Amino acid sequence: MLNEVLENSKNELMQIIQKSEALQKRKAELEEEMQQTKADIISLNQENRSLSVYRKRNPIIEFFMKTFSKKYKQELKASASNSKELTKLNEKMTNLRSEKRKLDLDEQTLNPERAKGQLEKMENTDLAIHMLVNAKPELTKNPEFMKDLINRNMQYIEYDNSNEPELYMQYIEKMIQKLEEAKERNNANEFTINITINTAKKILEELNSPKEVEEGKYKIPRRFLFEGLRKSGKKDLELLEKGEMIDILSVGRDYLREDGCYKQEYGKKLEELYEDKDRFLVIHYINASYHFRAKDETMAIRDNIYKEGLHSSIQGMDCINTLDRTAHGTFEEDKSFMELMSPDHKMIIMLPKKALNKNSEEPIWGSDFPEADIQHPGYIFPEYIYGYINPDTEEIEENPIPVENRKKYKYQFLNGQTSCVDDRVKY
Repeated sequence: MLNEVLENSKNELMQIIQKSEALQKRKAELEEEMQQTKADIISLNQENRSLSVYRKRNPIIEFFMKTFSKKYKQELKASASNSKELTKLNEKMTNLRSEKRKLDLDEQTLNPERAKGQLEKMENTDLAIHMLVNAKPELTKNPEFMKDLINRNMQYIEYDNSNEPELYMQYIEKMIQKLEEAKERNNANEFTINITINTAKKILEELNSPKEVEEGKYKIPRRFLFEGLRKSGKKDLELLEKGEMIDILSVGRDYLREDGCYKQEYGKKLEELYEDKDRFLVIHYINASYHFRAKDETMAIRDNIYKEGLHSSIQGMDCINTLDRTAHGTFEEDKSFMELMSPDHKMIIMLPKKALNKNSEEPIWGSDFPEADIQHPGYIFPEYIYGYINPDTEEIEENPIPVENRKKYKYQFLNGQTSCVDDRVKY
């Protein structure tokens, strides 16, 4: 199917170029016709001006000429005929100009120069594929098209929007094949390679025959496994090339380990937040294992974040209010559901998706100081602090503090900014 789609796309570009050439030919014909019509109009106008009927005369003489002059009567007829012909010619010129303007617009819409450039680029098949999936994203929902892409290059798994199990089975089978081939390399560590091959085989088993989970436990939807494989595909292939086998298919390993481990309510709620249409899920660890905080201290941090928001994780002298240093989540292209779901001591922030759009003017940081520095980091507005993941109960606890009782900041900051937007009070 891939070759057929590529050929069709090339033909479409050729048709654009050919149609443009036909338009240019017609425009040249119109130009000639317009020049001839213009010449005819000028000629008739000159002929009219040469007629004696257009000369100014004494009204009495004019009366006698109209009454008795045979030549004058003939000129009147010629003038009337010329005027009628001029009307036709002017109407014709108007129609010719309208047609030419329409052809000009059609040519701009066709954009033949762009089509020629794309046709030239399509000589490189990989570049052609990249152009195709961007121009026609619906192709990535077609399993047959995606299977052809995977056969060409496994990295193309990142384009998939079909979530077709057979496609991912094909991907895993090709990964096993590459791992087996890697055993032939010098200094290959067969032990770590076999660990990853075993993971791959277990993923295939899960896709062929999904395991049943205990009642009340969360069965992770396969679409999240597929999402993780897509997002980690490029990295996995790079690790394979480097010979660093142990971390390949780590997302699949997480899926196999965590599937059916958590409460149904916890998984469903996290799934709902993760797939929110208008907001994206952001996670901040407040008690990672290496912090070794006591529970009372963890709860105090949680309560403070509930009320005051989450302060920026500034580093050194580079004091920028930036989300990617402070937390991680769906705003990052390489983060998948599988990487966010483990129930640790984590704060959940739900930010509007428009806040990170290009040229966004949506502030998400607040401060009582107009400049961000080490002493005065910005705070993600408390209104966006959704809640807390309690790992002991596997529950998502919503922020109990009413929005009106949370801290208000004087200054607002866009993401990635050190200076405030203005000095208006946000609330």
